[in-house]
Amino acid sequence: MTTYTLIILILSCLFFSIRAHGVFSFSTLGTVGLFAYSIPSVLEITYPFHYGLSSRDTPLIPASTETGIVMIAAWTTFTVLIALPTSRPRTLQTPIPLRDETALLYALLILFAAGLLYMMVNQGPLFFLHARDEQVESGVRLIWRWIGPAGLILATNMRHWPAAGIFIAGICLHFISGDRTIIIISMMCFFVTSSDGRSALKLMLRPRVIMITFIVVAIAFIGKPIYISIKAGSLDPLYYSISPEGIDQVLKAYEPLSTYNIIDLVVRNDFYLPIHLLAEGVIGQFLIAPSLFGIDSNSFNTAFTATFADMITYGIAGNYWAQAFSTGGYIMVILFSALYATILRTCDYIYRQKSGAVKIGAALIGALFSVYIHRNSLDNCLAFVRQIVIALTLAKLLAGLLLFDSRPKGRRVAQRNFAAASRRTGSNTPHRRA
Repeated sequence: MTTYTLIILILSCLFFSIRAHGVFSFSTLGTVGLFAYSIPSVLEITYPFHYGLSSRDTPLIPASTETGIVMIAAWTTFTVLIALPTSRPRTLQTPIPLRDETALLYALLILFAAGLLYMMVNQGPLFFLHARDEQVESGVRLIWRWIGPAGLILATNMRHWPAAGIFIAGICLHFISGDRTIIIISMMCFFVTSSDGRSALKLMLRPRVIMITFIVVAIAFIGKPIYISIKAGSLDPLYYSISPEGIDQVLKAYEPLSTYNIIDLVVRNDFYLPIHLLAEGVIGQFLIAPSLFGIDSNSFNTAFTATFADMITYGIAGNYWAQAFSTGGYIMVILFSALYATILRTCDYIYRQKSGAVKIGAALIGALFSVYIHRNSLDNCLAFVRQIVIALTLAKLLAGLLLFDSRPKGRRVAQRNFAAASRRTGSNTPHRRA
């Protein structure tokens, strides 16, 4: 019964999402992402955690019925809100001057170069080839990793291909360092931003869209063997991953099968997370550096791993719905689902309605929640949003300085004289002669 109910909900949600928001939208992308992580709930199976075995070596077991009901509650709420019609226009309403866009692009290039130079000086010129546990996740690096995707969005919109190539190189460096998150989010942004209101069918057949789809699928399944092969200077890990035995291991390592076990354990064991920890983690993201105040931006994962330490001896991803259920049961699952749908719809609206840094931010946040929230917690995703906001704020401030310095000298002098006259007369408008 759970399987058939979920199938009906998923197909209905996909239909209404495409109808209300289009194929190339963060709402539809979020629907597909939620579906990918709901496959275990449809099949009613999961990989249990085992103290001495990895997920590749443990047998699949049936998931609890109540875990499926949790996902039904999440999908029902999400479908209802995604299906609501939208009155958003499909054309850009507030374009900014080309001069301002150019200044923002140069600002992102400067920040990208400065961040890269900082890491090369402090961690070595080949820092991205170091083992992942040897790399330093400094504050500069956490902000710098979002400069590449932001710059790529702006450069492709402006058709500035040399700059786009530079930002792509930065994204690839971050991928080689051992993180698949940024490159997948970048590809999802590129997937949505390439539409420009054109026919969905024609776009689906475009070589660029086919290539993006292929890259995302490849990175999702064999991304780890790819960057391991690059670091090792040998193709053996990659060759093994596409061998019959390797493909079997890749399928067994399909992440949703293990992350679904998180919510299954939460339901089976009545795991409870105090709501004040959730509130503290969420509110703490309004600080520039929550860790300086002792705020844990991943409180659910910390508490869950500590509780089930006898089963877990390795790092695990999170589960958005497990955090919701552990904090407030079905009511919180419904609220989290409503929040998820609202964020996607808002990002769709802002992306098509605004321009400049706001447009870029909407694209990054929309892609982030579309593909990453399913394996994470709310407070941790908001930590990424905070990093995106800081990166774009720095770029906007630097762009403002570039624009200020590029204004004609005579215009600056006239503005200063006008400001001085306004202060003397107490008026913001020039006086006309009688």
